[in-house]
Amino acid sequence: MLLILSVVSLLSVTGSNPCNTVYETVYEIEYVSQCHTDYQEECHTEYETVYETIYNEKCNTIYPETCETKYYSSWRHPRCHDEHETVCKTLHETSHHTECVTNYEKVCNYVEEGHGHEKKEHCHVVPRQDCHDVPMEVPKEVCQEVVKHHCVQEPLHVPHLHCHQSPKLECHRVPEEVAKEVPKNHCEKIPKNICKDVPVQVLKQIPKQVCPDW
Repeated sequence: MLLILSVVSLLSVTGSNPCNTVYETVYEIEYVSQCHTDYQEECHTEYETVYETIYNEKCNTIYPETCETKYYSSWRHPRCHDEHETVCKTLHETSHHTECVTNYEKVCNYVEEGHGHEKKEHCHVVPRQDCHDVPMEVPKEVCQEVVKHHCVQEPLHVPHLHCHQSPKLECHRVPEEVAKEVPKNHCEKIPKNICKDVPVQVLKQIPKQVCPDW
């Protein structure tokens, strides 16, 4: 890009050349590269191996022996002994007793009264007791000592150990180390040289021959 600013005329004195050398001052736009350092962050994923403990359940069948005591019954010979007991019973005997009842009866008689020899009845009550025998049963307890023969048959419990095996599932936890990839984001700043073209005006003198037209 040229920009003409001024024209300067100079006379040429070389021989008989009637031409003049003219210098034109122009400005040219030139692009100059300018650079600077910039830091840019760059990230990438890294994987780290870590180990963690997990527990797995493992089971197996066992056959433990279980025992229990059972009792079987049998009979012993009877045990006998004599016991003295007093046995009583009630007997009834007949006895008599006299029962009396008092009765009252009216007794009257005539008595002469006055000069006319009139008879007048006079009465009064006279008690009279009537008695008679009454039979009565009287209970009477009669006791006597009796020998009784007692026998007792007692059961006999005989212990017997009875054992058997029963299947049983037994489980327990077993630790196990397991590798595991864990992602981690790793970042760092990387220097980079960044350049760009910057326009600059440059002053230049350009010579030019100018000759008269005659």
